[in-house]
Amino acid sequence: MQNPASMIEENRGQGIRFRSGIWVSLLGAAMLLSACFGSKKTTSPPPRPSERPVIEAPDTISAMPPMDTLQWTDADTTLSPVLVQDEPEETPSQSSTADGLDESAERIYKDEYRITVLLPFFARDSAAYLNNRPASWSLDFYLGFKLAFQKPPSSDVRFVIQALDTRGDADQLQRLISKGALDGQDVIVGPYRSNLVATVADYVKEKPTLLLSPYSASSRLGRGNTHYLQMNPALESHMRTTWKFLKDTNMADPVIFIHGKGTSELSKKNLWKSWVDSLPVKARKRYIFKEIDETGDMAMEDFLIDSLLKENVTNQIVFPSWDETHVQAIMSKISSGIAEKKVRLFGLPQWIGFERISPST
Repeated sequence: MQNPASMIEENRGQGIRFRSGIWVSLLGAAMLLSACFGSKKTTSPPPRPSERPVIEAPDTISAMPPMDTLQWTDADTTLSPVLVQDEPEETPSQSSTADGLDESAERIYKDEYRITVLLPFFARDSAAYLNNRPASWSLDFYLGFKLAFQKPPSSDVRFVIQALDTRGDADQLQRLISKGALDGQDVIVGPYRSNLVATVADYVKEKPTLLLSPYSASSRLGRGNTHYLQMNPALESHMRTTWKFLKDTNMADPVIFIHGKGTSELSKKNLWKSWVDSLPVKARKRYIFKEIDETGDMAMEDFLIDSLLKENVTNQIVFPSWDETHVQAIMSKISSGIAEKKVRLFGLPQWIGFERISPST
């Protein structure tokens, strides 16, 4: 019978040499066979590394095909690092997805979106577009809104759009809400008036509906309501942006803040004054407050702004007013007092929609 060790020696050319692992395997197999067939345990000490154990194999081994041999070589792990794949960390909840969202949560992206345009169209009044500013603004906005959907993105998303007429009336809006006209909407665009926006903001606060205010602006409505967006900045936000810009301009340029006498006008003044008071004393000198009587004759014959304007500098004038009549009157007074003086006027985004003024006025 051929010795397995000699078989290994004879087949070295058929594979890679295996120095020690094959002997461990054969020894383990022999011990297993010995245990199965009732062989006695050996009490001799384990062979030294220099001694190769010789294991007698059964007679059937001679009938087996030649055995390939392997040779193990220790690799330098600094040159050939072992690739290790980290096990994925266990998620906090089995119901959570890879994005950390609960599987029971509603999908962010949908196949169909329902949109309601809620504006004062005054549809029953045929002349509203000619003599009703909110109605004409609403119709112009809606036509532009529809134009944007004539070329939708190349996808299978479907948009269902409905237009509802509030008529600028709180009772009419409440009737629409009571009838469920706003239920199940993904986006509501409108209303126009700030008090109606507040009503709808309360309605969507606990619903998965986004409210987009295209005209009115309020910093109060945005606090704590993640479903509310407004296209125009709130007054305080806009004034703060103007302030940050002006306080970094040339210290020689005077900054004239024009305000009325009413409660809301004085609140604007107090807000601006609080920012001025935060500056060093020397830096405050270029800030001037000019009061007008917005309830009186807007011809303002006694409003002599030209005496406040200086030459060889840029006169920075701030007039945060929503009233088109007041804005037109102030711009006329500024134009008449400019002469050779340079003036820069800061207003509100709503001025873009004013019909009686233009940037060249």
